[in-house]
Amino acid sequence: VQRSACRLADWLPRWSSTQAVFFACGVIATLIELAASYILEFLTGSWPWQNYVDYALNYEGRIALSTSVRFGIGALIIVAFIEPVFNMLLKNMSYKIFNLLFYLVFIVFSVDLTVRVFTYF
Repeated sequence: VQRSACRLADWLPRWSSTQAVFFACGVIATLIELAASYILEFLTGSWPWQNYVDYALNYEGRIALSTSVRFGIGALIIVAFIEPVFNMLLKNMSYKIFNLLFYLVFIVFSVDLTVRVFTYF
């Protein structure tokens, strides 16, 4: 956890690692959301899922400042609280249980993706 945060802080040396994680994750998530809205609009003809027209400081209703801030806050919560718990659990987990969980999650995601693709088309 600290190593990845320190690497982000190296890019922005005047900032603390907390500020770097907040800013970098907020910007990256916002750019991904913007790109996804254009890709979905190209593939489907519209992006009907979520738009930010009613939000202050939005760009074409595709992204908004308040959601970017929430992405940054979410990243801080994950890095500070959730990731350390997962690291502790994974260190104490046997290889067999890890593989079992991996395949279980893989199957659930594969089934979900298959169902969503076939119900969309």
